[in-house]
Amino acid sequence: MALILIADTSTSERQRLRKIVEAEDHVVVEADSSVYCLEIAEFHQPQCVLLSVLLLDHGADELLQTLQKLNIPTIAIATNPPCHPPQNYTNNGATTVLSATPNEAELLAALASTLNTDFSSLSQPAVQPSAPTPVPTPSDPTQHLLSIERLQQLVGLGIEQAAETLNELTDCQIQFQPPVVETMTAQSLQNLLRARFGTTPICAAQLPFVGGLSGVAQLFFPQESAATFVTALTGEEPGSPDFSEAKQEALTEVGNCVLNSVMGAMSNALTQRLNFSVPVYLEAPIDTLTQTLAEDFSSAILLAKADFDIEQLQVAGDIMLFFKMRLFFDLASTLST
Repeated sequence: MALILIADTSTSERQRLRKIVEAEDHVVVEADSSVYCLEIAEFHQPQCVLLSVLLLDHGADELLQTLQKLNIPTIAIATNPPCHPPQNYTNNGATTVLSATPNEAELLAALASTLNTDFSSLSQPAVQPSAPTPVPTPSDPTQHLLSIERLQQLVGLGIEQAAETLNELTDCQIQFQPPVVETMTAQSLQNLLRARFGTTPICAAQLPFVGGLSGVAQLFFPQESAATFVTALTGEEPGSPDFSEAKQEALTEVGNCVLNSVMGAMSNALTQRLNFSVPVYLEAPIDTLTQTLAEDFSSAILLAKADFDIEQLQVAGDIMLFFKMRLFFDLASTLST
C-alpha cells in the first residue's frame, strides 16, 4: 500500500483515477491546483504523484523540479492533443509520461513500475482458479493490516456497538447507514458538511484522540433533532429554564457513550492504544466547528462517517471520525511490516 497524490483540475478525472488506484489498496489524496499539490506533497510526502499537465500552466519547470527535489516520483498525464513532447516533462523531473485519460492497464503498469513493484502480480491471480480462497481467521496476521477497506470495517464494528448503546439509552431502534471512508481536502470537508447541515448552529460532542491513530471523533445533531432527542431523554421541553443545561449534559453524555464505543472497538481490534477522555460539547455553525479541525489537520483529512436515524423520535444525526492522513499511513506501513 502506498500514499498516492492525484493532481488534476477535473473532478471527474480525479474520481476515475482514484477508483483505479484505490482498487489496488493504495491510499489516495487529491489536489485541484498546483499550489495545493505542492502543499500536500511537502506535508504528506506521498510515494507517487499522478499529475495532469493542465496543472502545470506556466510553472511546469518549477512544480516538477520541486517534486523531484522532494524525491517524489511523478507520473505526468498529458493533454490530448499533447501540448509538448513527453521529453519536455521528463527533462524537468517527471518519471513517466502517459497519454491523456490513460486506461486502467496503462495506469497500473506505470504506477507499479514507479513504486518498484511487480506489475504481473497485479494482473495475475495469486492462486490457481481451482484453489479455494482461504478464509481469514482471527489469528490470520493479514487481519491486522490497516487499509481504507479495513478501516471501514473497523468503523462499522464500532458503529454496531454505538447502535447498541443508543438503543439502550432511547429504548428505540436505531437505523445506521453503512459507514463511508474517504480522503478529502479541508475545503472539500467544509463544503460537504455545509451542504449537510447548512449555516445554522448545530450541536456536537467532540472527542479528540491520540495514539496509534490521531484525530477527532464527533457526534453531530441538527438543532431540531437535538431538541427532540433531549426532550425524549430528559423530559425537558425547549424553552424551559433548564433546557439549555439539560441539552448540554444529555448530549455530552450521549457523545461520551457513543464515541467511546466506536473508538474503543477500533482500539481493541487494532490492538493500538488510543487515548481519549470525556467529549466536549459544542454548539456553533459547521464552518466554526471545522475551522480549527482543518487547520490542525493541514492539507488532507481521512474522513469516516455514518448517518443514523431514530424513526420513532424523528431524530437524525451523524457520527464522523477525522483521522490525520500522515499518521494513518504511518500506522498502516508499520502494521504491514
